[in-house]
Amino acid sequence: MNIYVTERFDLAVLRKQTTDADKKLGSLKRLELLLSQKDSNAHNIISPLFIIYDMRIIDSHDVNEDNSVFDKLGIKLTGNEENYVVIGATIIFLLARCLHELAQILDKD
Repeated sequence: MNIYVTERFDLAVLRKQTTDADKKLGSLKRLELLLSQKDSNAHNIISPLFIIYDMRIIDSHDVNEDNSVFDKLGIKLTGNEENYVVIGATIIFLLARCLHELAQILDKD
């Protein structure tokens, strides 16, 4: 999901839209900055994007003890494989809601 969603935001376009931002900001932070100009709830709206990015980091690095991503989702890991179905379904739901809300905010203009 990370590759198909969060890594598809065009950083060059976001840089043009957020010219006064810190040069080191990545695409998600720039998107948040841009949306915060239109909606005060921007951070909460796009938090699923940060979560799937965090999950990619956890998946690609050896950080087995880090459950902070799952804590953000409100999922308690028990070692039971059924949790993975819940995690997947929750992430897909939150991501779909996030993208829908993004579209609504951006469509206002």
